[in-house]
Amino acid sequence: MNVNVNISAREGKNSLEQSRASERARERETERRCLEVALEVVFPTRRSWLGRVYKMQNAKITPEMRSRMKARAERSKRIVKNARRGNKLALHSKIAQRAWQDGYCNILKTREEKGNNRKKKVLH
Repeated sequence: MNVNVNISAREGKNSLEQSRASERARERETERRCLEVALEVVFPTRRSWLGRVYKMQNAKITPEMRSRMKARAERSKRIVKNARRGNKLALHSKIAQRAWQDGYCNILKTREEKGNNRKKKVLH
């Protein structure tokens, strides 16, 4: 009988913890919705929000940080540019390789055809 009481007490604790967790989740969801509504009232568009954030960050940035950001931006641009250049080079290389291969195959076919024609002429 004691065992059943302990099990039911544990089940009661678990259900209490679950109800508290679900209540906390509901509160967080409500807070998130309120924040979204408040942001929509203050900043009707995403662009206005980003503009305000940009102004605040721009006002507080240090010269060292600005130079690091510029260097990082230049580095990422260079990486993207080199990646594009490499992709173009690889594509053009494949195209040229196929063209050479097709041309070589055509040369072999014409030689074989010429050779077959000569043999036919000799045989007749």
